[in-house]
Amino acid sequence: MNSINSQKKPKKIVYAPPPTDSEIFIKKYTIIMVTHNMQQASRISDLTGFFNVETNNQGDKTGYLVEYAATQTIFENPQEQATQD
Repeated sequence: MNSINSQKKPKKIVYAPPPTDSEIFIKKYTIIMVTHNMQQASRISDLTGFFNVETNNQGDKTGYLVEYAATQTIFENPQEQATQD
């Protein structure tokens, strides 16, 4: 017997094609982060909202959304004065 014939040959060859788009599942999560650290927010978020707080004569505080947009847009070209500050 020569050495080629004495080697074990595979009985089956399994071929797994790459997955199709329908076989790949991407999970998306929404995380709401409240922070005063704008550097941190700009690094991890796709969308950013800026809030402001007003206090009335009785001392009650009311928060409201000032501006909401893509993070890059907010930091490069803020539209509202409160966001620019």
